[in-house]
Amino acid sequence: MTVKFEYLHEDTTQAMTIYDFIVDASDCPEVSVEPALEWVSAVEHFASQDSRTIFLMANFRIDCQGKITRYERCLACYPVESDHEERQKKITIANQRLKLLYEEFEQAAIYCFLK
Repeated sequence: MTVKFEYLHEDTTQAMTIYDFIVDASDCPEVSVEPALEWVSAVEHFASQDSRTIFLMANFRIDCQGKITRYERCLACYPVESDHEERQKKITIANQRLKLLYEEFEQAAIYCFLK
């Protein structure tokens, strides 16, 4: 598969990462973030092997004066076969990363709510 990057991001006005959004949020007087957390099981295909992985994902729905933007972020991941050993450690890592993001939202006066 070939990916062409020349036209991938034609809209240069949109923030590219969640941190870009946090910085740009000062320009938006009414802004809110709705995170959704989920477990995603996937198979990554490499040259001569398949890797079954669990991803701890955060999907952010950002509303800035009625303009909706979505960002996805992997907070942690681990091999499916290591679920018993890795799960709690990766949950702790994901929670620490979320805590840092929530603190940055608060510092930028971004309202964050969970459903």
